[in-house]
Amino acid sequence: GGALLPLKEAGKVVAGCDHNEEFLQIGRSKGLDVIKGGVSELVAHTGRRADVILLSHVVEHYRDPQKNLLEVIEALEPGGIILAETPGIFSIPSQYGGNLLLFLQNAHNFYFCESTMRQLFESVGLEIVEADERIFLGARRPESWTPKSARSKMEKNAPAALEVLSFLARIEKELLVSAAEGKKTKTDIKADAQAGPPKAAENEVLPWPLHTEAMLRVIAWPEYSSVEGLEKVLRVAEPLYGRPEFCLCLRHDPDVDIPMDEARANLQQAFERLDKTVDLNVLFIDDKMDKKDWPRLGKSVTAALHISPIPGDVRTEFINRLGVEVITGEPE
Repeated sequence: GGALLPLKEAGKVVAGCDHNEEFLQIGRSKGLDVIKGGVSELVAHTGRRADVILLSHVVEHYRDPQKNLLEVIEALEPGGIILAETPGIFSIPSQYGGNLLLFLQNAHNFYFCESTMRQLFESVGLEIVEADERIFLGARRPESWTPKSARSKMEKNAPAALEVLSFLARIEKELLVSAAEGKKTKTDIKADAQAGPPKAAENEVLPWPLHTEAMLRVIAWPEYSSVEGLEKVLRVAEPLYGRPEFCLCLRHDPDVDIPMDEARANLQQAFERLDKTVDLNVLFIDDKMDKKDWPRLGKSVTAALHISPIPGDVRTEFINRLGVEVITGEPE
């Protein structure tokens, strides 16, 4: 409620709500009109809707952001403004020293980047006035807004998801390199992050390094004897094309799969079917790996790609044992 006091001193009519009695007492000691409860209780208390509603570090705590935002919009005058701020994923280097663990909080149910925050507010019928990656966002309630026409389905945002995964992989690597160079304090790491990416340590060793410079590594174990199956994998991996920071890692076990030369030939046929003009980084993992090492391999990959899982299949068992997020499904 600290933002309310200067507005009150500027002559504005202000009121606030919170669910924490201790915080409310601080506001009351400053002469602020604050009540315990949510926005609906606040409207009932004041007897009017607001011209401006401040959601300062609120949205990330919602369990159902669309439902809760609809309640907030109901408390807003037509044409009124919502000003929201929340921790932004891409602010981790400048605000949290590049350390993801300092950014995460168990009271937060969601984290956003600018594009997903925009998508959320637009899905409930608001017009975006301004937004950035801090995240600070301003949105207006249209004059024609109605509750029935406001809520729309939140579509999956694959490009934003891949961008976030790539960013998290990069800052994790930079943090590990900084620590390896002896810059272990939060102050040192934060200073490095603000100055720019640190140089890689000469003898840098990360858990299960893969021989690729790409920071985002998606692993798959396709059925190499089926050109159609390989084509499905390549189609689902389409968001990776043309982006050097991504690599599609293909597991090949000589005891299970067809010979490598045949596997490469079939993969080339699958690529030709796609009629693509952009590049895709592909890495073959061609070795005999014990099952006990599968989870360790998972530490060096970002996600797994699994098309049409078959129960009992060794490929399905491999993907499940990696311990990373699995992207499944059929290409459209």
